[in-house]
Amino acid sequence: MTTFYLGAIQLMTPQNHQYSIKSIKLLLEQRTAPLDIVVLPSLHSYPYPCQRMDQDFFQLAESIPGPVTDELSAIARNHSIVIVGTVFEYRSPGIYHHTAVVLDKDGSLAGIYRNMHLANEENSYETYYFTPGDKKKPGFTPIKTSMGKIGILLGMDQWYPEAARLMTLAGAEILACPSAIGWSQQRNGQTQELDAWITLQRSHAIANQVPMCIANRCGFEPQIPNLNVMNSPFLQDKNKGTHFWGHSFITNPEGEVLAKTMQSDQAVLISAMHDNQRNKTIQQQFSLSKNRRIDAYNDISKRCID
Repeated sequence: MTTFYLGAIQLMTPQNHQYSIKSIKLLLEQRTAPLDIVVLPSLHSYPYPCQRMDQDFFQLAESIPGPVTDELSAIARNHSIVIVGTVFEYRSPGIYHHTAVVLDKDGSLAGIYRNMHLANEENSYETYYFTPGDKKKPGFTPIKTSMGKIGILLGMDQWYPEAARLMTLAGAEILACPSAIGWSQQRNGQTQELDAWITLQRSHAIANQVPMCIANRCGFEPQIPNLNVMNSPFLQDKNKGTHFWGHSFITNPEGEVLAKTMQSDQAVLISAMHDNQRNKTIQQQFSLSKNRRIDAYNDISKRCID
C-alpha cells in the first residue's frame, strides 16, 4: 500500500442513535472521493450527556459489542472502510467509559481505546460519567487495522503531547481524534481557545511526524432536561447548552492542513491522500525520534519537579 484516503465526518447534534446512523450513511453515500479510513465525532450517537450531571443519562450506555458497534460494523463492511467511532461504554456495574471503537473494512472489531484524560468543568462533566482508561490494555496503544496502526486521542487526550507521543512511540501511523469541543452558551465567541486547539493538534502531527484527522461535533446543542425530551427539541432549554465549533480538519505529517470544514457544516471532509513512503521520508530527514534524549527525560513522569 502506497497511498490511502483519510476522512472525517462532522455531525450536528443527533436526536438519537437511529438519526445519527442515518446521517452517517447519507454523508458517506454523498461523498465524491475514495475513502479508506473515516473518523467520527465523539459520542456521535447521542446528545452530549456531559453538559449536566444526571443519573438517568447512564441509560445511554451500552456494552461492546452493542447497538452502535453493530451498526458501525455493517457500515464499515458495506463501504469497505475503516471506521473510528465512539460509544458511552458500560463495562461492569458502576464502571463506564468514553470509548473509541475501530471497525475494520470487513466489519470486524479491530480494537478499542478508553479515554485516559477526563474533563470536569462547565458543560463537560466527564468525571461524573466516565472512569479513566486503564494504564495498560489498552492504555496508549494504537489499534492495528488493514490500513495501518491508528492511534486514538479521545476528548481531553487531544490537549496532552504525552498522549500523542506515546501513541506514535508504540507505532501509530495515523492519529485520529474524535472530538466534542466548543463553547458554552455563556462563553460563545472566545476564538482564542479555538485557535489554541487547532494549533495544538497541528503540533502533534509535526512533533510526531504522522498525519492527523480530527472530527468534531458542530452546531448548538441545548441542554436536555431529561431523557424523556431527548426527541422533543421544543421542550429543550435553548438558553443553556454548548456551541460545538466544528472546524474538523486533516493534516499531513508536517502539520499542513489538507482538508477542513467550516464551523456550521455537517459533512464528510474532502478526503485527503497520504503517501506512506513520503511520511517515512519525512521521518528520516528530520530524525526527531532518533535524536530524542531519552536519558534526560526521567522527570517527565512526575506531577511537579520541586
